[in-house]
Amino acid sequence: MRTTGEGRVLLEPNGPSLQPDRLVALPRLAGPRVGGLPHDADRFIPVDDRGRVEGADGVWAAGDCTAFPIKQGGIAAQQADTVAAAIAAQAGADVEALPFRPVMRGMLLTGRAPTWLRASIADGRAADSVTTGNALWWPPSKIAGKRLAPALGAADADAAAEHSEGGLSVEVELQAHPAEAPGLERRAILAHVRGERKPRLLDFEPGGHGL
Repeated sequence: MRTTGEGRVLLEPNGPSLQPDRLVALPRLAGPRVGGLPHDADRFIPVDDRGRVEGADGVWAAGDCTAFPIKQGGIAAQQADTVAAAIAAQAGADVEALPFRPVMRGMLLTGRAPTWLRASIADGRAADSVTTGNALWWPPSKIAGKRLAPALGAADADAAAEHSEGGLSVEVELQAHPAEAPGLERRAILAHVRGERKPRLLDFEPGGHGL
């Protein structure tokens, strides 16, 4: 694609000449093409549903280098969990190596309160999608992962404690009925669950607290 200098765009090599009002161009994703491992036409590593590299014995892969079409931190964390379980099971550990079942999670910044999004992915399509104004996982970090998110949350909490300037923890009992303040009820439940200070990942089901 190239511009002709008069507000027109020529689609190469043999495409038409267009005069669009607005043009948006996106880069094409390309994988790392790791030497000695198989790769597809876009240089990504093909893996099965447990992260094993196709055609390479004893090799697993997870994350953006794989041929899974969605590149996202939460998806990569789920792939890593799948691969870790598969490797542990092959090494003789008493764990169940479940297949990769991706779930997309995201937080949409709206300029006001954020909107939380979640959808399962099966056969290349989204299913069981949920949109809500309440957090769908905990801690509500950028990357939602079964083990990674709690680890990042604990690291953030430790860093905040180290850099505090003599702050004083205060507990205040709020008089509000759960039916009148559903968000308050959720925060209270989370505070109870996190009583040991170490955060945990909670994936809420639609219409409930998932505890």
